[in-house]
Amino acid sequence: RAAARRRLGSLSALKVLRQYLKSDRSFFIARDIPALICYYMHMLTRCQAAAGLAAVAALSPFLAFDFYQLTARALVYAAAASFIGLDFTGASAYTSLSGVKKEMRLAAPAQALASLAGLIMLGVRGFL
Repeated sequence: RAAARRRLGSLSALKVLRQYLKSDRSFFIARDIPALICYYMHMLTRCQAAAGLAAVAALSPFLAFDFYQLTARALVYAAAASFIGLDFTGASAYTSLSGVKKEMRLAAPAQALASLAGLIMLGVRGFL
């Protein structure tokens, strides 16, 4: 089942790649190649968080972002990803409502602070 999902994911990524290569987009290499590399690392490994961090660390010298902007974007993206993941909290039959409420009470302020800090860093960076 996992192999079928990987094949399906790689086929969809190849379709996207083919469409971009057909079109005349100058920003393809700067933006979309790192995204495809991160996607493939995510699909091929079990430890997605470590693979994503390794991909960002490996690709950061080639991106147009400095360390400050990369840190700000990592804060915003991590907060958004954890918020989306929090939507699935309690989806299992083995969780209780009190555990879900406890997790949400702990996670929501951290998500808000991380996204606010990242957005402030991105905003301040525009004026520097």
